[in-house]
Amino acid sequence: MAELSKIGNTNPIAALIQIASGFSEDSLNKVISQLESLRTSVAESLISDAADEAEAEAEYRHLITEIGSTRTQVASALTEAKNTLKSKETNLGIQKNIRDDSMTKMTEATTAQTNKEAQCL
Repeated sequence: MAELSKIGNTNPIAALIQIASGFSEDSLNKVISQLESLRTSVAESLISDAADEAEAEAEYRHLITEIGSTRTQVASALTEAKNTLKSKETNLGIQKNIRDDSMTKMTEATTAQTNKEAQCL
């Protein structure tokens, strides 16, 4: 193990050979089998990660499209609401003018009626 510390992190394969040289054949075969299993597991994990990433990217693109569509719909609804408000405000102004004219005419008619009644007395 003293030699292993001399090798350090600079050459992991040499370190593995140093450690493996002290194993029996059965132990070495077991370590090799576990390393192969680990390699297979890592390879499967990479494939799974790539599939998950592709799925996440597709979902992201779908969400971006939905956000764009929603933004367009909201902008359209806002424009429609502004146009409706403007129309209603215009109609309100017209109705107020009609009311004011009617009030003026009523006042004039009431005044005329009062004057006629005063003449008749």
